[in-house]
Amino acid sequence: MVNRLLEAVMCGTWSTDVLKTGTTRRSYTLERKFADLATPEYHRYTGCEFNTMSLSVSPNAMVTATFGVVGKDLALATSAVASSTYSSDVGNSPFDSFTGSITEGGSSIATVTSIEMSLENGLEPLFSVGSQTTNRPSIGKSRVTGTLTTYFDSKTLYEKFINETSSSIVLTLTDVDGNSYEIDIPNVKYNSGQPDVSGEGAVTVAMEFVALYSSSDASQLVITRTDA
Repeated sequence: MVNRLLEAVMCGTWSTDVLKTGTTRRSYTLERKFADLATPEYHRYTGCEFNTMSLSVSPNAMVTATFGVVGKDLALATSAVASSTYSSDVGNSPFDSFTGSITEGGSSIATVTSIEMSLENGLEPLFSVGSQTTNRPSIGKSRVTGTLTTYFDSKTLYEKFINETSSSIVLTLTDVDGNSYEIDIPNVKYNSGQPDVSGEGAVTVAMEFVALYSSSDASQLVITRTDA
């Protein structure tokens, strides 16, 4: 399921377990089932395109991801979409921040306190007078931004922001069973960072970044899936 969501939001395709951003638009029908009602009810969302994805990784916590959707219409039903099935949870283990790794500029970095990343496709509904539903949404550029927060124990990373030096970030998420996703941002520019001191304790700096297109990877974001 995660694979399909990533493929949808990136408008790309899986090729040998590698996903890159693309230009192929796809729309889906999403359905929610409320089985605890006296008569099961289904909320059916049609013409759905995935617009955004946000990822949050912080210490001592589970990794969280949120997907944003732009849909065309909603209908109520008392039965599922024809030929569809609702399977039970397969029991896959979630990703956490205790396993996996992160590198910056090709080197392992052990001072990161959190990393936030978002992917936006710029979808916007196109409503018109006399219609309750939108036309096919317009689409903008694929944009990847984020924030890398780290302890300020070295000037090396901060100087990349000052000197506008290109870098890279590779985040590898691994579950307890050994399955992993490698999230590679091959061409990163930091556009802000200020090591403010608000009191006693460790000093951290939040480095906001934007992913630029990498000609060698033909994408600004590459996700690689590896099964255990």
